[in-house]
Amino acid sequence: MIATCMSNESSQYAITPGVSYLVLGISVIANDEACRVLYQVLNDSDGISHVPASLFDLQDNRCSASWVARYDADGSLLLWPEEFFVDYFHDDLSEGDSAVANVFRGVVVKLREEAGI
Repeated sequence: MIATCMSNESSQYAITPGVSYLVLGISVIANDEACRVLYQVLNDSDGISHVPASLFDLQDNRCSASWVARYDADGSLLLWPEEFFVDYFHDDLSEGDSAVANVFRGVVVKLREEAGI
């Protein structure tokens, strides 16, 4: 899935208005008050940013064949690559764990190939 940032509210997410991004996964966050949809995108620093879907227009709306659907403990629906469901994956990635970074790069390559970019 490819989405283009259409908002000037994007600076806090390491993304740039007018630029298209690879969507790595989708999280539908459920709580008692509302429901939020976040895209996990490959940001300008080649990392993951969790960004409100409302900041984007879809350019290629095909869901990845690599995504699996699971519910989180809080009832949120997660459409992520299987590799992202490893305990503490996102924490370890942000902390620079080299093994997790290698897995992440492999996922990015696979999703880019699938999207034709």
